[in-house]
Amino acid sequence: MPDDKFTRYGVDDYGNYFLRYWYITPAFFDGTWHYYSNKDLDDAFVPKADISLQVTYPKTYTLISELDEQQTIEIGNNNVRTSLKGIDRVNTKLFLNKVNLFKLVETDYFTIQSNIDEEGLKPIEVALISDKVAAFITKNLGKYPHKKILLTKIDYKKDPIYGLNLLPDFVRPFSDHFQYELKLLKTTLRNYLENTLLINPREDQWVLDGIQTYYLIKYVEDNYPDMKILGNLADVWGVRAFHAADLKFNDQYGFLYMHMARSNLDQPLNMPKDSLLKFNKNIANKYKAGVGLNYLDAYANGAEIKTIIHQFLIDNKLKNTSAAAFENAVKTQTNKNVDWFFKDYVGSSKKIDFKIKKIEQTEDSLKVTLKNKNDHKMPVSLFAMKDDTVVSKQWVEGFKDLKTITIPRDSADKLVLNYDSKIPEINLRNNWKSLGGFFSNNKPLQFRLFKDIEDPNYSQVFFMPEFDYNFYDGLSPGLKLYNKTLLSKNFLYRVSPKYAIKSKQIVGSASVSYADRRDGVSNYYTKYGISGSYYNYAPNLSYTSYTPYIDFRFRNPNDLRDNRKSYLNFRYVNIDREVDLTGEFETDGEPKYSVFNARYGQSDPNLKKFSSWFTDLQLAKQFGKISRHTRIKNTYRK
Repeated sequence: MPDDKFTRYGVDDYGNYFLRYWYITPAFFDGTWHYYSNKDLDDAFVPKADISLQVTYPKTYTLISELDEQQTIEIGNNNVRTSLKGIDRVNTKLFLNKVNLFKLVETDYFTIQSNIDEEGLKPIEVALISDKVAAFITKNLGKYPHKKILLTKIDYKKDPIYGLNLLPDFVRPFSDHFQYELKLLKTTLRNYLENTLLINPREDQWVLDGIQTYYLIKYVEDNYPDMKILGNLADVWGVRAFHAADLKFNDQYGFLYMHMARSNLDQPLNMPKDSLLKFNKNIANKYKAGVGLNYLDAYANGAEIKTIIHQFLIDNKLKNTSAAAFENAVKTQTNKNVDWFFKDYVGSSKKIDFKIKKIEQTEDSLKVTLKNKNDHKMPVSLFAMKDDTVVSKQWVEGFKDLKTITIPRDSADKLVLNYDSKIPEINLRNNWKSLGGFFSNNKPLQFRLFKDIEDPNYSQVFFMPEFDYNFYDGLSPGLKLYNKTLLSKNFLYRVSPKYAIKSKQIVGSASVSYADRRDGVSNYYTKYGISGSYYNYAPNLSYTSYTPYIDFRFRNPNDLRDNRKSYLNFRYVNIDREVDLTGEFETDGEPKYSVFNARYGQSDPNLKKFSSWFTDLQLAKQFGKISRHTRIKNTYRK
């Protein structure tokens, strides 16, 4: 029996047993055998079966299973035997615990047996929450076909509410009631879908992930529409000044997917589960799938898509199905063309980015030219606004490059794309266009203390106090002005002016850079930039430095799980020192000099076998230098 510290299943140090995929079962066959290596992905593809078990175990243990218990008898030698039975089962967990921490809650719909942390709630509160969750799931997913659903701490730890699971116990931004309710909902949704939606979990996992996240979003919209992503912290003085405090709880799904999309590390939803990066497997792809269904929901018709998903789950309950069947159900039951969703959104990692290119105005209409900055045909919503109130909304069908449409002018004073943020766009900063004034693209300028989540309604400048010190300038207090946010941005700038108290001069530094990120090519990242600074190196003697640079990064575009990467950097370091005409401070060498620096390196940072190396070349007027640095690390068993 394996130790549970590796996969959480097995036997722990106290002799408790936690079993899943623990007995031999035939592989799934539909004309082709579907069998896979066990990669600790909890995605064994097994056919449904009728199961009968007789388990003999010591009386000191308690048997926990989602199968129906037929009888338990004592058989002597302090042992007992339990007979279990289940019809149409695919997921047969079996636990033998010395201390039974599982509790049973009878709802009006099915029985919940769980050892998930109840956050100190009273039994009556747990019962009410359980019945509320069971009612929501039954209403939206249909009747559960088994008597009991088993929810475990292991289930939740493997698929937690990210954010809640990272907070220490003394930080409680959400009520115990809300935390337990969301934990119970997510874990129950996962188990319900795994036990009833018989799809290939290695190849078609996005369908299950998407439906789970979609209904998590809908549950919060229905029951906690005003819940913020920071919970009660959003009302704390100092915190509420940040835009992060304005975000709704459901905004986290698009935000965490966008973290990978902006870093060019997102992957198609229909990519096999064992080919995904860990962050994508655990978080980003799950959230992208749910946000995508919400996008489709807004585009087609909310009630229509909800009905299609509901009917698909009922029609295919405990039947073998697939992502292709789900696609067919959506396409045949909706009135709009949704090919874009399965081809571009699910089947690729193409980014979404629209902008309003120009507007031509007449007395009663607006001729609007939109630009799709990427190669896909996903639709976009266009809002006409008046004093921050929505005047009208319409969906523009998918197009490539440019599209011109004519809309009534009404009383609008600006047009906004994707105002409600239903579309997971990679860039929301170019979605606004004013209908008046010379600076039609300008949004209000906003200064914010410290880095924050970007607010697309403003042109934001962040600032923070900064202090430098050197002997000749003394203490130099100042401000750093910058535009870097929590999510990656291609264009970055930083300006840090300071006042040197000792030299009584304005000193400081500045930089500007642009990152060109590309999909599907080995040169996935190219960064262009220049940085500079101005300080004193002696009393009343200053120096100026500036360094233009360009960085190239390379990786295998066909396998993002491959850790091997290489890079090529070029920079030109320029130093201009002020000459001391009195001769009191003599400088070694020329006061002005430049150094060209080129570096090429490769790295393969694996856990067991780590290697990295680079070769560095430096050339100046009076010297040249070449060097190589190599680091190799191998890990061996004792």
